[in-house]
Amino acid sequence: DNISIGITEEEHQSEQLQATTLHDIVSVFDTCGVVALTNVYSSSQIDEAARAQAEHFYEQSARSKQTSAIGRRGVEVKRRGGVLRQEVICPLDKPFTDLTSSSMVLQTARQILQSTNVELDTFSYIQSEPGSSLQSWH
Repeated sequence: DNISIGITEEEHQSEQLQATTLHDIVSVFDTCGVVALTNVYSSSQIDEAARAQAEHFYEQSARSKQTSAIGRRGVEVKRRGGVLRQEVICPLDKPFTDLTSSSMVLQTARQILQSTNVELDTFSYIQSEPGSSLQSWH
């Protein structure tokens, strides 16, 4: 696909993105409005985050069904556009902080935003249920 940029083993070892990689990241982002980094996380990091994400989603989904204030600050599952798609905000605890504190991700955000003053303070994703309409990357 045209939006993915792969991180090399050398970049992983040095925890520093090459100038050409940063240039490619910005070019894709400027053209497409989104960029997907590949090879940023190890398989074990992905597996650990997936387990934690599933556990967190089911806990928060159950909690949201017990409250009438869906979307109120403090309720972690926020429904948008319909009940088939919802934003799930993960806690800023391990393993999620391991994902948001990645030097590759932070370098990318700093380069795209052209600022060294970048902090990732929220980690969320959209949970789409079967039957939800297709969405473009955004």
